[in-house]
Amino acid sequence: MERNKAFPRRGTAYSEGHRPSVTWSHRGSIGHDGQKSSEDGIKKSENQHLVGQEIGLLYGGSLVINAIIGPGIFGTPKAVLAGVGSVGMCLVMWTFAGVFSMCAALCFAELRESVRREGVEYAYITEAFGPLAGFVYSWMRIAAAEPCSTAVFALAFTDYVADAVFDQCGPPRLFVIIVASMAVLSMALVNVMSTKLSEKLQMLATVGKLSALSVVVVMGIKRLTEGHVQVINEGMAGSKWSPTDLAFACYNGLWAYGGWSNVNQVTSGIKKPPRNVPRIVKTVLPLVLVIYLLTVISFFTVMTKDDLLHSQAIGVTWAQTALGPASSIISIGVGLIALGSVNATFLSSGRLSGVAAKNGQMPDVVSWVHVRSKTPLITVALRCVIAIVVMCVADGQELLRFYIFTVWLFHGSSILALLVLRFKKKNKKRPYKVDLWIPVVVVIGIAFLLLAPFLITPKKEFITALVLIGLSLISYYPMNWLKSKKVINVPDTITIWLQLFLRIAPKRDLRRERRSLLRTMNMLTRDSIIITPNIGPTEEMMRRFSRRMSHISRVDGSPAVIRRLADETAQMGLRRRLPRAGSFAEMDFRAKKRASIAALIRESTSSPAIIRKKGSLGSNSFSNADIGR
Repeated sequence: MERNKAFPRRGTAYSEGHRPSVTWSHRGSIGHDGQKSSEDGIKKSENQHLVGQEIGLLYGGSLVINAIIGPGIFGTPKAVLAGVGSVGMCLVMWTFAGVFSMCAALCFAELRESVRREGVEYAYITEAFGPLAGFVYSWMRIAAAEPCSTAVFALAFTDYVADAVFDQCGPPRLFVIIVASMAVLSMALVNVMSTKLSEKLQMLATVGKLSALSVVVVMGIKRLTEGHVQVINEGMAGSKWSPTDLAFACYNGLWAYGGWSNVNQVTSGIKKPPRNVPRIVKTVLPLVLVIYLLTVISFFTVMTKDDLLHSQAIGVTWAQTALGPASSIISIGVGLIALGSVNATFLSSGRLSGVAAKNGQMPDVVSWVHVRSKTPLITVALRCVIAIVVMCVADGQELLRFYIFTVWLFHGSSILALLVLRFKKKNKKRPYKVDLWIPVVVVIGIAFLLLAPFLITPKKEFITALVLIGLSLISYYPMNWLKSKKVINVPDTITIWLQLFLRIAPKRDLRRERRSLLRTMNMLTRDSIIITPNIGPTEEMMRRFSRRMSHISRVDGSPAVIRRLADETAQMGLRRRLPRAGSFAEMDFRAKKRASIAALIRESTSSPAIIRKKGSLGSNSFSNADIGR
């Protein structure tokens, strides 16, 4: 049988009797095969992992700086000072948080090279501790931790809006919730409408970030040279040494450096990663540390400790004293930073859900994207709703502590996974290997941060985090059993309705899909149409395209079912490798060749069907011999 020499683009066809049900199937990387090989799933091919490595050291460093610096530097100095009590200890805590984050980032640099799978922390934790740990991580991040980060950024934006409207008494709680909810909804809408618009807004936020920080740092250096060092000279006077207070102060400092965990994502296309990623970490984190220290020192050259502790918006209070009438520059800049951070949480919202869905730990429909904006609508909507709900039941500091506690629990699990993998896979080649004492010290430090809040009376946010983690642990095995018995299904009607109403579709990798088809079927022929299984549409959708699909014959008395979305979008339709591309309506096969299709169909409940165009003209139906073949 002749093999395919030119792979066409994908379409979908099923006989009506063989329409697969939409379940939480434990899939591999493609989902065309009901059984998952031991190497499929979260594993990402090394070639795919290395595609497009054209980012240099300088540009990669700028990406990491942009990922780390956020609104935390303008909001958390107040909480850090409240936790440690003195100016000197405040600067020490900022230094400790920066060095600690750099050590953790170096551990992630080794994990990046030793675990070549998509999903970052999800992959590291699953590789070392199994699917149960990956299940807990994915659900806690998607349904709890990440919406809290969105809410914290929105509340930070509200602080600067409220400072321009209200006096020092502060805004009412209802105003805060309404403005923060509007910020979340508006950024979600921007991401749904257009990814390009969202990226432009992110660029504007970056400009605001750099402008505000530059003004603060330059003015701070200027005031230092003028001798405004009275507050800084107080040193360690009034320091607090309670483990709980130190842990809370460290939580806020680590929040400002939180972007370090994105190093592996933003440097995915860098040249020579085993050498350049550690270089970037060792260069960028100290640079950010210096910027943060200069910013905090600049605050202390203008404000006293009491001024800083009672300020509603530190950046505005500083600007009103240091810049006078030009203080609006800082207000606008910090507001853009906070709004851009809300936007950034939606930009990255679909990554983890897509990986978890491929491994059967979430419904596939959660990872589906809009056919135009390529936004994971259901994930964005879920994050938006949860963020608004948590803002109604908790304040910004409670949400921040919940987020830091949960996220650093998983950071610690990832770095502990590094030690476990070194023991389990001693002979594995590691292009970059961090010194052993670094992950050991980081794991011990994280253990202190997680245990310190429980030494006295634990706060409700920490208890809530433990309860949610416990519920996810308990629910794993019952859900797996129910899935194996096909009790938990996403009905076809619901999935089809979501596709039509939200205009969403699976986001697939054609290259991996074609490679899997070759390996599974071993029989792709010339002019084949690759079939990607998922769901079949309703009869109404069939009638809509019956005229254009008249060249497809009937199989066993039932019409072939074509997976289509609502309109004639070109994203998921039946396509051919023609000289011109476009929507389904533009691909008139009869005008191209006055021939109908003779097919070779090999179907099961899980594997794809392939409709092969016969070389001869004039054949108008499927022969029994072809079907039997």
